[in-house]
Amino acid sequence: MGTSSPLVRISGIRWSFYCVLDESGKVILEERLATRPEAMKQTFAKIPRSRIALETGTHSPWISRLLTQLGHEVIVAHAQKVDLITKSTRKDDRHDAKNLARLARIDPELLGPVRHRSAQAQLAERGGKNAKKRAVVAVARKLAILLHRLWVSGEVYEPLRNSQKAISAAA
Repeated sequence: MGTSSPLVRISGIRWSFYCVLDESGKVILEERLATRPEAMKQTFAKIPRSRIALETGTHSPWISRLLTQLGHEVIVAHAQKVDLITKSTRKDDRHDAKNLARLARIDPELLGPVRHRSAQAQLAERGGKNAKKRAVVAVARKLAILLHRLWVSGEVYEPLRNSQKAISAAA
């Protein structure tokens, strides 16, 4: 695992900074890249197998999966457990990238590593155990609101009203 090439601090939605260290810990490259799968793949496919550290965040699940697929050793740092970054008065993504790179080089356990669930597990979690029940309740509530509106206004319910207008207009 010759070099460390940590990727860090996704700045908002668009940009990420990364810092590559040589074996002695000297910074050999610092860059900014778009936080998009194509840009990440293009950049990190060129780098030889490396240890890459990134902070937990909105994009860290898919980025960690992508980097792992490219053959890198990926460490997802628990953002709140890295005091060197969270307690720093210097809030600068490039500086944070360097610190994360150095910590990953010295001892990955200092990063409080976490494991993201698979993409399938994350999608399943969105629905949860009661997803179907919640969906049925949501539809029932919408139907109740519609019926209440019809009752209060005295309107006649004509479910095919718009399709009948379209048919007569076409004729």
